[in-house]
Amino acid sequence: MFGHIYIPLTMINCQYLLFLQLVGFETGRSCFGSRCEFAVVGVGDHSICSLTGSVGNIGFTQTTLGVDTFAGYFNVQWDQAIGDPLGSPTNWDDSFSVQVQCGQGVVAAQ
Repeated sequence: MFGHIYIPLTMINCQYLLFLQLVGFETGRSCFGSRCEFAVVGVGDHSICSLTGSVGNIGFTQTTLGVDTFAGYFNVQWDQAIGDPLGSPTNWDDSFSVQVQCGQGVVAAQ
């Protein structure tokens, strides 16, 4: 229940982010410049998980304003969590990473 991928934002269009092969994450979740959903395959309650991530030098966690935890997934509102939509001119060239840890396993998208 873990994986790793590096994604420079200049190489993707944000709405296709979660269609990439993210090992350990559910594919096909909603993801746009304004918000993205992250769900770990096989986890029924994401409230037991921790989420950490960054866009460039701006970090966020599951307790950051704009990051909501639901049983089935995490929802990240980018303008609240990092100050701008994902893929905007202020962060277009930045690297993007997300890690979700549930119990002993870690799922990472970088």
